[in-house]
Amino acid sequence: MNNRDSKNATTGLKKIVFKTDLPGQYVNDILDKYAVMQILNISERTLKNYVKDGFLRCSTIRGKSYYLYRDLLEMIEKHKGKK
Repeated sequence: MNNRDSKNATTGLKKIVFKTDLPGQYVNDILDKYAVMQILNISERTLKNYVKDGFLRCSTIRGKSYYLYRDLLEMIEKHKGKK
C-alpha cells in the first residue's frame, strides 16, 4: 500500500467516525461500490464476498451495485472486533 492509498483509507475511516457521530444525517445516503471499497479499504472481490455471504446488502440498478450507508454502519457495528 503506497502513501496515497494509506491516506485514502484514513480519509474513509474518518468519514465513518464523523458520520456515526451524526447518525440521523447520513443514514439514508446511497453509496456505489467504489465508495464502499474505499471506506472499508477492501478489494472488489472482498466486497462481492460480503454481499454473497450476507454481511452486506446491495441493490443493482442497470447493472450497477448500490449500498445504503446505514447497512454499511450496521455491518461494521455487528462485526466490530471480530477477525
